Amino acid sequence: MFTERFSLDGKIAIVTGAGRGLGRGQSLELAKAGADVVCAARTVEEITETAAMVRALGRRALVVQTDVIDSAQMERLVGATLAEFGKVDILVNNAGGGGMQGKPQHEITDDEWRYVIDLNLSSVYYGARAVYPHMAKQGKGKIINVASASGMRGDRRNVAYAASKAGVINLTSALAVAWARDGINVNCISPGPFPTERWQVTPEPAPGSGRARTLPSARFSPMQRGGRMEEMGYLCVLLASNASDYINGQNVLIDGGAMVGGYAPTGYTLDSYLAE
Repeated sequence: MFTERFSLDGKIAIVTGAGRGLGRGQSLELAKAGADVVCAARTVEEITETAAMVRALGRRALVVQTDVIDSAQMERLVGATLAEFGKVDILVNNAGGGGMQGKPQHEITDDEWRYVIDLNLSSVYYGARAVYPHMAKQGKGKIINVASASGMRGDRRNVAYAASKAGVINLTSALAVAWARDGINVNCISPGPFPTERWQVTPEPAPGSGRARTLPSARFSPMQRGGRMEEMGYLCVLLASNASDYINGQNVLIDGGAMVGGYAPTGYTLDSYLAE
């Protein structure tokens, strides 16, 4: 049947940053499609909750506390997955963040710069490098990197973040070319406006007014809403499934048309805007 191409039955997926938000949404949709899920993040309580949700869907789950900035911990994550399940079919490099919103960009310290680059870019390479030998040996694998719409345009309040996410997009292309003959597909998802509990930015005052106001999130999206966590998960399932076997090295923007519609000035979320 046509739908069998989208099935993940028997597949083992690692999801970093699985404890909340987009990572949790992707973990649950992968489980609904049939995959067993390894939930990785720094906060054990959160990934334990996600794992319980995966098990409630009838799939197996493994919790592995992991700091993705540490390459040794990423190697340990893959080792724990192999020890528990014997293979790894899917890697979702979702963990990230660390934007310096509100701080003047010329005041970002060396340590802050390195932290954001390592959290968003180096971690993706560490994860891909760790799973490569195992995916190459089995002759098939799907690596899905999560970048951001911020990596596709300038962002004056998130220079380090935007630079790191742009790096993820290009790293995806490079790894796809390097590993295609090993049977490994490497693709990227760039989410646009997805309101989450972590993405909070204090609106700046309007020029000359000293005032700021918050407007409804739908104001700046052509579809009149932000993304839902499960919608990110649907795209993740597609890229993890056999239905995407001829999709490689691509950056897929999921934003409801926000980027083409010019949804907001750079540096602002769906929930903030400069008052006139």
